[in-house]
Amino acid sequence: MHLALLRFWRYRGNVFCQVLAISAMLLPLVVLLGLKFGILSTMKEDLLKNPEALEIWFSDVVQCSSADAERYRSWPETGFVLPCVNTAYSTVEVLKPAEENSQEISVDITPTAPGDPLLKAGGVPIPGEGEVVLSEPLAELLAQAAGTTLHLCASRNSRREKLEKSVRVVGVLPRRFCQRSMLYAPAEFCMELEEFLVQGKGEAHAPVAVEGAVYDGVLLRGAGRSELAALLRGVLPALKEELTSAQNEAVPEDALLLCGDKVRFTPQQMQPLLSFRVENVDAPCLWVRSEKVIMEADNLPPRELHISCVTEETASPAQCLAPPRLLVNPGEMPKSGEVKLLLESPQGTSEFYCVAEASEAVQLGHALAEAPLLALLQRARQQKLVWNYKEGGLRHPVVEFVALRMYAVGLDSVEPLMKKMRAEGRDCRARLGAVQNVLQLERNLDLLFLLLSVGVGVGAILSFGMSLFHAVELYRRDFALVQLLGAGRLAVAFIPVTEAILTTLFALLISFGGFELMRCTIAYAFAGMTDARTICRLEPQHWLCLVLISLGVAWVASWASVWRVLRISPADIFRES
Repeated sequence: MHLALLRFWRYRGNVFCQVLAISAMLLPLVVLLGLKFGILSTMKEDLLKNPEALEIWFSDVVQCSSADAERYRSWPETGFVLPCVNTAYSTVEVLKPAEENSQEISVDITPTAPGDPLLKAGGVPIPGEGEVVLSEPLAELLAQAAGTTLHLCASRNSRREKLEKSVRVVGVLPRRFCQRSMLYAPAEFCMELEEFLVQGKGEAHAPVAVEGAVYDGVLLRGAGRSELAALLRGVLPALKEELTSAQNEAVPEDALLLCGDKVRFTPQQMQPLLSFRVENVDAPCLWVRSEKVIMEADNLPPRELHISCVTEETASPAQCLAPPRLLVNPGEMPKSGEVKLLLESPQGTSEFYCVAEASEAVQLGHALAEAPLLALLQRARQQKLVWNYKEGGLRHPVVEFVALRMYAVGLDSVEPLMKKMRAEGRDCRARLGAVQNVLQLERNLDLLFLLLSVGVGVGAILSFGMSLFHAVELYRRDFALVQLLGAGRLAVAFIPVTEAILTTLFALLISFGGFELMRCTIAYAFAGMTDARTICRLEPQHWLCLVLISLGVAWVASWASVWRVLRISPADIFRES
């Protein structure tokens, strides 16, 4: 290294000429690279500042489920996807504060969720539960700003039923992102709003109508159960099969079960059977097959629970009383006396809130429930249900959506994502014109830069390599003398490699200075443009790649000189001298 530096300084005139020659090749390439990244980055940033460039919108109704949305979300081209409810049920009344009176105005709600590109581009936070974001036109109309509280109201049945909610404004979306009076709320609130407008909220602690539920049979107990069984079969011929406790462990002792062979019965069919009375026999009881659920309670970890039908009591199949009662083992009795039952199905997780009562007759891991509740649990296998008796009637959460908000992950993914959605039978559109223009320009500049880079690289390797080779050939006696003084051939071969690297580093330094001068000149020439400083620019990572590639080219160019140094024989050189 020391000898290389001394030699580099001794022949500094030749080195300076080589530095200028390499700089003359590098500078135009560096300026072109700066223009490529500057212009393209500016155009891409302008496109990405408006999320419409990444948006996929649909020209018709998009019938999809939560499973479809999850499948779309798993695609690598998808940046954001959110299923939306029917727009016919996405309007609320917002209370507009005034000095003398209060005025309600109708506002459309757009659902949002974490990762929403529109709100991220607008620099506003994603609203959570009890929070909303206003568009700038709506904020001006309401004279509201971030941090204030709004009162939302929706009504149905000639305003007899109302859903009211107080929300906090967490941000205002700038006008350039939304020109309409729009309110952005969490998707869960939009689903809750549609459920209310379609079904109503219901009354707290009110019985729930058991519509659409089915039962497996009736249970008879008492001395005259056979007589009653014959009577019931005459009324409902589908009651063909008789089971006793010896045939089915779920049937109590001294009981007879009438059920259909692969037939289940609706509440309308079962209601008349409960009115039959025969001497020495109890009233018929509804019977439903046992169901397996997950139970959650305040002081207990989640656990699996097998729920069977209560056989000592008779309940009307037309309704399920609130709060629904659940008999559990004392060892599984929660402190608050309330439990939540979770049942998984392809449509989602159904939730039922019940009041627990301790019973020594119930085994651990088992529970007893009235037949209507068990029928609702079995119905939840095909349909997602939520019943919180404190907040109203049984809810049927939205599982089918009619719209999609979809954004691609990047500009390159817009067209592939649109083609995938069309392959699914979805009629969709995107702003492909502006995106394709930018991508085509990028491809053209990449090709131009590649051709110039290959030309400059090959030229630099040949010219610089031959220059180093000639320097070794001209001063081969010096290299032979160094070998005689004790240096090995590999150590001597390192001298031209060091000279090549140092020369390249000085050339890069001059190219950097020339690039900065030309960048300032370009910025001055385009001073009238707002983004003049970004027309020609290189980021630190670009310079790092440029330095590494240039040093790699210099190392390759020094191979010829290294090969020549390794072939020098000191004895032959001094014999010739």
